[in-house]
Amino acid sequence: MRKIKLIIWGRDFELDLVFDCYKGEDVLASQKESLRLFLSHNALIDSSLDKVKDYCLISNKDEIGGTIDNIFKFVMPQSLYIPRNSNDNRLVGLMCAYKFDPEHGLVVMFQNERFDKVGIQDIII
Repeated sequence: MRKIKLIIWGRDFELDLVFDCYKGEDVLASQKESLRLFLSHNALIDSSLDKVKDYCLISNKDEIGGTIDNIFKFVMPQSLYIPRNSNDNRLVGLMCAYKFDPEHGLVVMFQNERFDKVGIQDIII
């Protein structure tokens, strides 16, 4: 498994790098390009923090309370996922464990080097 070091929301992480491929298949040039362009936008992940907090507060306000001081109490980044895509959109998902939904986790999706949405991991896989 390939690893990648990133700073996410102010903390250093070494994440698994997961390309959507069948065993024996090569990573597509478009997947490599999606990753390269995503990584060239340094502030992209940091700019998603407020959206992730909003998602958590909307989904689990009763358990969390009024504000989130430390996102890592609830969300823990685990991997970057780069799916195969049949269209020209470049997708990258920051796959995270989510305290309140351990079965489905949470994904922060980026499309064409912009924040797209936050949701359960099933929306990107």
